[in-house]
Amino acid sequence: MRSVRTLAILALPLMLTGCLRIEGEIKAGADAKVTGVLEYGISKSLSQISGETWTLEKLQNSDEAKDAKSICANGIWSENSQEFVMTCNFSSSQVSDPDLYVKIVDNKIEFHYSQNLDSDEESLELGNVTMKVGFPGEIITIRENKPGTVLKSSNNQITLKAAGTAKIDVTVTSSCGTTCGVATTLGDVGTNGKPYVNAPKTAGGLISENLRFTKANSPYTLTSTLQIPKEFSVIVDAGVEIIYNGPRYGAKSGISQDQEGMFYVHGNIDFKGTDSNQIKLSGEPRYYFLVEGSKDNANILINDVIFQGGYGLVYGSASYAYFSLKNSIISDVPAYQYIWYPTKPLIIEGNIFKNSGGMSIGFDGRSSSKKPNTPQVTVRDNLFIGPSTTDYWVENWVAYGSTLFVTGNSFTEGPYTAVSVRKGYDNVSVNASGNYWGTTDQTKIASMVKDSKDGLDFQTVIKTDNPLTFSSLSNLIDKSVAYFTGYSATQAFKSAEDKLKAAQDKIAENAKKTKLSSTKVPAKEITIVCQKGKSQLKVIGVKPICPSGYKKTK
Repeated sequence: MRSVRTLAILALPLMLTGCLRIEGEIKAGADAKVTGVLEYGISKSLSQISGETWTLEKLQNSDEAKDAKSICANGIWSENSQEFVMTCNFSSSQVSDPDLYVKIVDNKIEFHYSQNLDSDEESLELGNVTMKVGFPGEIITIRENKPGTVLKSSNNQITLKAAGTAKIDVTVTSSCGTTCGVATTLGDVGTNGKPYVNAPKTAGGLISENLRFTKANSPYTLTSTLQIPKEFSVIVDAGVEIIYNGPRYGAKSGISQDQEGMFYVHGNIDFKGTDSNQIKLSGEPRYYFLVEGSKDNANILINDVIFQGGYGLVYGSASYAYFSLKNSIISDVPAYQYIWYPTKPLIIEGNIFKNSGGMSIGFDGRSSSKKPNTPQVTVRDNLFIGPSTTDYWVENWVAYGSTLFVTGNSFTEGPYTAVSVRKGYDNVSVNASGNYWGTTDQTKIASMVKDSKDGLDFQTVIKTDNPLTFSSLSNLIDKSVAYFTGYSATQAFKSAEDKLKAAQDKIAENAKKTKLSSTKVPAKEITIVCQKGKSQLKVIGVKPICPSGYKKTK
């Protein structure tokens, strides 16, 4: 919870001893909302060890106390004879902070809490946490970084207890009880209330009904961009393969924007892949998703999808589609991903990126009567293998009234630019604390970020506190080894990084044996001429096909 961590620090020149107290009881609801109360206390007497006397006014005006509002919107600091105290009342709130969140995953509630009680190695007994957390159904799994942090007090309640120099990183899943009240995927009927029909084996063009791509009918071929109007929805089931055979990446003559992508989305599309049954998109489109002109009721929900080749993942300015990318593999997709003012909280997590473009993100975190649920963008728990093709993996070009959180990620095979703010842009803000960089040396980490320390044209400093000493993403490393080498690395390795290096060595060995580079050698292309009335266009490709409405000339 960022607010708690920064409250523990409070910009003091010396870390306080035994100063922070966190107590309370909250409940994670089946609607992914939080209710209950947390109380934060900071000891007055112990804070004087810092050599600086804190007043209530100074505390309330500190940047750190203001940051706490991202979690505790109604939190107000008060004081008594012994402490500064803030009471945080959660009243059916959606909380989506990198360190405290509740969400629905695969029809289960997932609660996550992380807290560093010791961000200074020289301090002892920095604080203590006692937090009860209730769940709507029976607890299924508990993951804790230190045994004994989580005490299961009943089938649907836990108690978090930690003190002193402990570090907390806890994830708990439970059933939703009767039902999960917030859908993170599309249901059995589209948003227009009409049922889905099975998609044809060969599809393309403007759809006029809700479509479902099923594994039983896979693989599918798109002969042109599948265009999804705002009133329609598309579901792609686990295990489906869709091959794009329309105008492809590299075709330039006479190709309009709505013919450059695999999917043009003004409605909804939901990819329901799983870890054991991923969806595969192939065929090298120029863009996988076009969203130009989309409104905030458009949704692109991506889970466990393999993207390999093509030019770009998503394209479109002046677009407000919600773009969720989770648990997917993005490889050899060189263009940057342009994420333009999402209107809902956005989390990009659990993905593997290799030899591809980075994410360029801009959003407005200011609240208003028209926008009470301020968007927050978080990039967390992703594996980045080697440098990107765009000179950054994550870039922020605006974050009005908020901060882009980049946390829990593993940037391997560095050094290279991993995180950046855009040159010449103001109102940018990035917190890249708690990532794995391959080093804990802040000088070396600084070489992997671009911020105001690199020149006057960069407007802010990127925070890189609390670097991880090892990659915590062993599951993603195993997944990348299996995908990029075709085998599972079952032998023992000293660390996840050694396993990843073994995978890269295997890739190089395979390339040397076949006398091929790791980049795919393109097949020979041919050109055809397509005609519609008086309009003609050229289509270039290995097996080129005319777009919908066009006919191949002799």
